Amino acid sequence: MKDINKTMKHKISNQDLEYLRLFERCEIKPETFNHLEHIRIAYILLTKLNVDEALTKLRDDLLSFLDFIEADKSKYHETMTYAWLLAVNHFMHTSHPAQSSDEFIDSNNLLLNKNIMYTHYSYALIESEEARKNFIQPDLEPIPRYESKIC
Repeated sequence: MKDINKTMKHKISNQDLEYLRLFERCEIKPETFNHLEHIRIAYILLTKLNVDEALTKLRDDLLSFLDFIEADKSKYHETMTYAWLLAVNHFMHTSHPAQSSDEFIDSNNLLLNKNIMYTHYSYALIESEEARKNFIQPDLEPIPRYESKIC
């Protein structure tokens, strides 16, 4: 990843960089890696990468994490991962600049509602095996997308 953090609207802190390092090395306790932490990692990656690059990196890291904790890789959900990256990206484009993931999340606590994706996806679609394996477009309401590569 190239460090373009200095030129971007949203920034990351040294704590964010350390958290990303711990995540990449699978040094995070599985019981502490919850929805908030997924949002934190998505934000950190999106300050450095565009959405598609962030998806590739996050997918690889999540699958490595599942492998490390000896969890079934079927726990990984492609549609949810990509949809949440799109949601975080949307909020990054519509919110005031943040200096860290904590500041961003504090200003956008709607992202902490795990059920928000059910405003975009029916339960049947999001819980389907196809959605788990491949990104499926929402069937209820589109998730906003932005053309710019990086926030």
